[in-house]
Amino acid sequence: MDRLHQAVGWDEHRYTAAENAALAVLASRGEVTAAELADAVPALREQIVTFPGRPYESRQRVCATVLGSLAAEGRVRRARPAGNWASAQLRCALAEPLPALPTAEAKAVLARTAIETETARLTTFLGATRVIPCYRPPLERRLTV
Repeated sequence: MDRLHQAVGWDEHRYTAAENAALAVLASRGEVTAAELADAVPALREQIVTFPGRPYESRQRVCATVLGSLAAEGRVRRARPAGNWASAQLRCALAEPLPALPTAEAKAVLARTAIETETARLTTFLGATRVIPCYRPPLERRLTV
């Protein structure tokens, strides 16, 4: 938000309006490229100068910043590429919300996965003929929900 305020003078209301317009286009069209989204939402066509005055100065559309923020918030995801499978031009789509998971259960799943991964790593490292450290059962007893 600060970057857009400094570069093109956007305030919170303008950013929210552009964000909502982008989400509305994604909801109506499904998957779109950043260029298609900028064509549909005029505010996203504005350009930001990155690294002004430097030899590597460049311009990019506001669309890239807005899509990056929406993706970081988990509201937009990358979809299939535009063109063939090796294309660098990706489409964007609305992201489905992640399911809510109770904190205690999430911690237990995370810890259990870490223990299983570490056990598999140590088993591979030590080999089948060596003694495998027996730290798994006590930790699993403490982690049960």
